[in-house]
Amino acid sequence: MENETRGHKPEESLAERYKVTFPENLTDKDIELIILQCEHQHATSPEQITGMAEAYKEAKDLAHDLERLNKLTAEEVEELIHKWAVLIEPEKNKNGFRTVPVRFANGKTALDPELVERAMENFFPAYAEGLMEAVEYYKEFEQIHPWLDGNGREGDLLWKIDVIRKTGVWPDELPPDVFEENGSTGSPQEKKE
Repeated sequence: MENETRGHKPEESLAERYKVTFPENLTDKDIELIILQCEHQHATSPEQITGMAEAYKEAKDLAHDLERLNKLTAEEVEELIHKWAVLIEPEKNKNGFRTVPVRFANGKTALDPELVERAMENFFPAYAEGLMEAVEYYKEFEQIHPWLDGNGREGDLLWKIDVIRKTGVWPDELPPDVFEENGSTGSPQEKKE
């Protein structure tokens, strides 16, 4: 069996394997997607998975409150993005947006740290308006890369919320690989000078 080749028993749950207690009301598929995203981002400590699970649950709760979702303001988007970033990576993101350069695995760099705050000030109202495609918001967020860590996980949540806002269906998959064309995984590495 596939599970056996990964070094764990097939009857072992993801929660048991990662020693994580997931929030209530998450489906098995939700838990699978949380784990997949964390594995993809090399963020598999119990604290990182728990933080992602808590942010995921909050995002899914918001997504299913269609009245609130359809009336999101730029201020609410800003508040949610900050809150989820701290849930996902408390120690690295508690002080706000990154102030250091980051480099993607393909060697390209993310937006200059001096421009991050202004870029996010433009992102908040644009996301609240919901006029772009979900994948465009996701790609823009990933290119800004506002946090020291957790950008891919948070970008996943923003993508999922916009998909449900436009289709009425919470996606049961990870977001598309918007960096495939240039070889980037979207995972930053601190720039070594």
